[in-house]
Amino acid sequence: MTRLLLALLLLSACGRRDRIVIGAKNFTESDLLAEIVAQQIERRTALPVERKLHLGGTFVCHQAITAGAIDLYVEYTGTAFTAILKQPPIADPDSVYRFVARDYARRFQLRWTAPLGFNNTFAILVRRADAERYGLRSIGDLARVASRWKAGFGYEFLERADGFAGLAKLYGLAFSRPPTAMDLGLTYRALADHGVDVIAGNSTDGQIAALDLVALADDRGYFPPYQAAPVVRETVLEKYPAVQAALAELGGKISDAEMRRLNALADVEHRDIAEIVVRGGAQGFVQEISAGRHRLVADEPVAAGGTDRGPGPYDLLMSALGSCMSMTIALYARTKKWPLETVTIRLTHSRVYAKDCLDCVVRDDTLLDRIDTAVQLSGPLTVEQEQKLMEVAHKCPVHRTLKSQIEIREVS
Repeated sequence: MTRLLLALLLLSACGRRDRIVIGAKNFTESDLLAEIVAQQIERRTALPVERKLHLGGTFVCHQAITAGAIDLYVEYTGTAFTAILKQPPIADPDSVYRFVARDYARRFQLRWTAPLGFNNTFAILVRRADAERYGLRSIGDLARVASRWKAGFGYEFLERADGFAGLAKLYGLAFSRPPTAMDLGLTYRALADHGVDVIAGNSTDGQIAALDLVALADDRGYFPPYQAAPVVRETVLEKYPAVQAALAELGGKISDAEMRRLNALADVEHRDIAEIVVRGGAQGFVQEISAGRHRLVADEPVAAGGTDRGPGPYDLLMSALGSCMSMTIALYARTKKWPLETVTIRLTHSRVYAKDCLDCVVRDDTLLDRIDTAVQLSGPLTVEQEQKLMEVAHKCPVHRTLKSQIEIREVS
């Protein structure tokens, strides 16, 4: 799979001219940092930027940049030191940075620019209620209960030199069964839903506070420093010196607290990584929509005076609701390991009088918007599983937004 992805990236790179291609790993913070770097380059240079977000793990991004499929991505010093350069973890951040900067330049012709300012170390997380019940403050304390607990870790954490094997050896951790391997983004929900009892997250994740989790202190200093910094191909900086100047302005600008805030906006409040921008001309109805790295078109049907080049505004609204419901159902089913196969959601929009609305508190001649949803699930699910997934569908963030009181503000 990694080779196939790299081949596709190389094919897509063959035809590009005079643009900067920025990659990102497969988690929210990496996508956020890629967007911050991309916008900085767009603001400070005249170069177009292509975003290749959520590519994969550390090794996928490293192979992509060394092969020339991407020009830069944000890496972490401790990850480069242990996972790429195969060095045993050390604690001094300056020593780690100097080592990776020197070896990346010599071995890969890659340059580390100034660290962005925060340290995103691994965080061994437990539920706050469990931490208080068992008096857990450090990873060392975890050894007392590990034999009765289940652990869930991301795939990379289970394989890395600075990951689970070394941690378990140093702290004497022996869980009730081998840790469950899962996508990093699913570990938080699995912990909150009592699917597992301990996970390895990232110290700057916004979900730690939102889900009332506790990070246990690394009292034996196992984890190395993980300073985030852009890594760039030397040939790019030689060809475009303005890129280096633009990246230098970001050095030291993002604190741990600010990174947690940005992660929370994306993961907890479900804000878009980049603003959604809509542009249209004075003639006709066609609108060009930029949503992060995606480009969409909205229009009205011919019968309404448009050219039918894309879905209408209400179609987009219902698509957002339907896709959010479907994603929420699928995510919940994967977490529970239920045999869901497909989700189909059909939506229709209409306007009705309040007096015809049986569920409305006020029943008068006011016109209301009504969206009817029909959810169809396939797979050998039990009746109880289907009922639960139907309930979960209406808890998706877009559904909650549409059902809540919304404030739409004009900002300059």
